[in-house]
Amino acid sequence: MKRILFLFTASLLLIACSNNDNDPDGPPAGPQELKIKKFSQNFYFNQSTDNYTLERLFDESGQTLSESTIYQDLSFYWMYTYNSLGVISEKNHFYGDGTKNRQDIFAYDSSNNIDNISFKNGVGEVISVRDYTKEADKITFQQSSIYGEIYYNAEGKIIKNYVSTDTGTSTQIIEYSGDNIDLINQNRSNGFVETYTFEYDEGINPLYDCVENNYLNATIGDHLSLFNRHNYFSKNNYTQVTYNSSTPDSSYVKTKTTVYNADGYPTSAVIKKNNVLIEELTYDYY
Repeated sequence: MKRILFLFTASLLLIACSNNDNDPDGPPAGPQELKIKKFSQNFYFNQSTDNYTLERLFDESGQTLSESTIYQDLSFYWMYTYNSLGVISEKNHFYGDGTKNRQDIFAYDSSNNIDNISFKNGVGEVISVRDYTKEADKITFQQSSIYGEIYYNAEGKIIKNYVSTDTGTSTQIIEYSGDNIDLINQNRSNGFVETYTFEYDEGINPLYDCVENNYLNATIGDHLSLFNRHNYFSKNNYTQVTYNSSTPDSSYVKTKTTVYNADGYPTSAVIKKNNVLIEELTYDYY
């Protein structure tokens, strides 16, 4: 009798647990972690023929697979290749018809530090080589008459870019507030000065992890132009960028309004410059 009572009680518990698992009024599932698959930017100009789309595709680890620039009547794209250690080994640039236009080859030393980048034309001829030297808190590079320095903070993030060419020098300072860029200041030897000041929401920026998890791959090679990509280098999504420069009447305010899904990830955004639409963003996930 005791055995029968035990089995009956166990059956009731099993049914209760099963019912609780299927209970629509039970505790809701937590937010789902999403990985970015494609990030698209539509740029708008006064002349509609200048409008274009920039599409970047990522693998599930956040590495860039390709980046395409698409105009009304032409397109071109970069394809990215990585070695067995997960660092970038090649970038190949193609026209829309598949014709190769350029190839960048990345070489590393025995410690896996960047050693040089060879720039080749579409038929494989070396056009130029940029040599790198790793130091304690910076990387220096030399490419013909171009010399540069890249400085890093204790967290490994770039805080300064310096470039010297035949035409002068340019120094770029990047200031952070936590994991967000607070200010970018650029000074040129001809006296030109420009600053970008940022404000943020508290939303998830899926592009940030792509950079943080693959920082060398995401930053090596571009240097001064790198931080023009305002959507990538901060943990949250900016809501406003205020631009000022030493050129009269060139200041502007850029605002960004982001739409989020139920998991807290952005699905789209619109960007306006002085209240005029200049860019639309879309985010697609795995």
